[in-house]
Amino acid sequence: MWLAPKILIRPYLIKILSSCLQLRIRKSALNDKQHSTYIIRRDTLLGVGKMLGELIYEAMGKTLGLRVLDDNGTMEMTIQEQGVVFGTECTITVTLVGKHRPNGIMYSEGHGIMVTKDGDTATLTLSGITIPKGLPPIGSIRGATFFNTQSPKLARLNSVVCVFEAEVNADHSYSVKDWEWK
Repeated sequence: MWLAPKILIRPYLIKILSSCLQLRIRKSALNDKQHSTYIIRRDTLLGVGKMLGELIYEAMGKTLGLRVLDDNGTMEMTIQEQGVVFGTECTITVTLVGKHRPNGIMYSEGHGIMVTKDGDTATLTLSGITIPKGLPPIGSIRGATFFNTQSPKLARLNSVVCVFEAEVNADHSYSVKDWEWK
């Protein structure tokens, strides 16, 4: 029985939510002709916070370069972030390739390197989606990051998957936070 308050979710998020969070989702009878709407019980989401562990990384960043790779709008972006990982200041530089989907969302994958102020390094691979919130580049980015390091100080990064969220501003600057995914 669906007595709990409900949250309406658009189709592009259904696959992500249902596979990653294993939520009970049902299609709403209130469909319009352009969009299907899905309903998730709000009480189902209450346990989602338990999936996030420690805040691993937090930073401010900016886009350094952007180029279009083909007629389909595939783009290559280089970004740089100044932040803190496990309490130590660091810089991350990442090159991403993003492809626009018909629904306006961009899917991106990239590789980068982290260098701490102490000289420790880690490489990283990430993927995510950008959900527009107005004219580009304004949007929200959600995704996952995987790190690899030989540094004893950063060794914990080898055994965690980080989920991140970023908010991009009109001037291509952004803030980002990565949490451990339990």
